[in-house]
Amino acid sequence: MQFVPVFLTPKVAGVWLKPISGRHYMLVTHTGTQAAIALLQGLVENVAEEEPVGIKHLVSADRDRLLAHLYQQEFGPKVASTITCRHCNEKFDIDFSLPSLLEGKAVQKNAQHNGNYELENIAVFTLPTGDDELYALQDPPQMVDRLLQRCVGKNLTTEHSLLVQEKMASIAPMLQTTLTAVCVECGTQNDVMFDMQQFLLTRVIQEQQHLLADVHLLALHYHWGYNDIMDLPRRIIHRYA
Repeated sequence: MQFVPVFLTPKVAGVWLKPISGRHYMLVTHTGTQAAIALLQGLVENVAEEEPVGIKHLVSADRDRLLAHLYQQEFGPKVASTITCRHCNEKFDIDFSLPSLLEGKAVQKNAQHNGNYELENIAVFTLPTGDDELYALQDPPQMVDRLLQRCVGKNLTTEHSLLVQEKMASIAPMLQTTLTAVCVECGTQNDVMFDMQQFLLTRVIQEQQHLLADVHLLALHYHWGYNDIMDLPRRIIHRYA
């Protein structure tokens, strides 16, 4: 179990997280916000009589950093992927350092902040939380407007809406970025969108088949029960296999 600090959610210093078990791996079925919240909530540990943190109430940028912590814990600091060139359709590999991305999108802890921010002469707003995202996702075509309405409490003009979004992004940047990768075959530049939540959950889903193979191997050789194996941290299961 490890304490992971958060920086933007008022009155929350951080979260105690357990390692991801085999059971947690198998619960992930998609890459949406609800799946990310459910995964993290299953890993929250109650410590010293404190109530577990409600992951859906964390500022979304804080949740993104918890997901980055899980990724590094499970897969290491390097993000690697294979993409298909938009010009020649050949596949090639790209990779980058997740700690470098975190450093470039660092946020500052403000223990005295009550969660309200002001954009002068336009609006007072709060930063989006998972709960706000889930509300906005109930109507995907109006998602941005619904999210802003939750965070601002009133309707905004298009110009003011964009200004508030820019201010939010400067205070609480999400771990999303566009990478430029050059195809080794034809030299074409390809823009690749990286999203921490989608990348981690996709990786977990892709690993599920490998996990089941490892569980089968341990059950066959050690005669351990399925539930006993699945309750182990995924890293331990892989190491034994």
